[in-house]
Amino acid sequence: MEERQEVLEKSAFDENAQFLVETEPEKLRIFRDLMKAGNMVTAYFAGGREFLLTTVIHVDPERRLVVFEKGPDAERTRQLIAADRMVGVTTHNSVKVQFISEGIRSCRFEGEEALCVNLPQKLLRLQRRETFRQSIPLSMHIPVRLRLEDGEKLDLQLVDISSGGVCLLDESNRVDLPPTTPIPSLSATLLEHGEVETSAEVRNRYHVKLNSGKEVQRIGCQFQSLPPRMNAAIQRFIIAIDRERRRLRSD
Repeated sequence: MEERQEVLEKSAFDENAQFLVETEPEKLRIFRDLMKAGNMVTAYFAGGREFLLTTVIHVDPERRLVVFEKGPDAERTRQLIAADRMVGVTTHNSVKVQFISEGIRSCRFEGEEALCVNLPQKLLRLQRRETFRQSIPLSMHIPVRLRLEDGEKLDLQLVDISSGGVCLLDESNRVDLPPTTPIPSLSATLLEHGEVETSAEVRNRYHVKLNSGKEVQRIGCQFQSLPPRMNAAIQRFIIAIDRERRRLRSD
């Protein structure tokens, strides 16, 4: 199980080096934005087996520190501090962000217990502009079926789609599909625009908290050798959703 943290790092940091944020001012700006927006951060530790949810509550540029909310789970927080290293996953302006932080310790901020973490040396903004990604209204409830190598079948909900892949919603927050997991079959019916069935690979996963307070998991999958006719179906689907959104805004 200790391999999982390596999977999280290598699948993102090694393969997407072109998206690394190099400068310290830019890193500080991203964490300030996360703090202002109140974005939830999933902190993975213990080889990726454990995680806790937190938020950025302060950024200290002079000491090169990011201060995170400590959270209610004292035992899990103690384990994170003992690990002294985490892989953080969140979103910044609708773009996935992943970073590696070390030097985790307890501190106090404005009289409350908190977590102080060194400003990450590695930070990625995984923004790919080569394919347009269309978010899907959850009210559409478009199911996506995954068939795994062991024959297990999973039904998840489509969150967004592009010609490169999909983001899926796991409302149960229990599906265990770490990055690089192969998916022999991923299939979905895109309303009247056609069907997609292709192989895929899990590229990332992260946890988010809904406005209701419920925690859910999102899983990003990259298509493998998508046939041209299915790519055309995806493009028709994307155009139709965009056209409908424009119509609703004009009304």
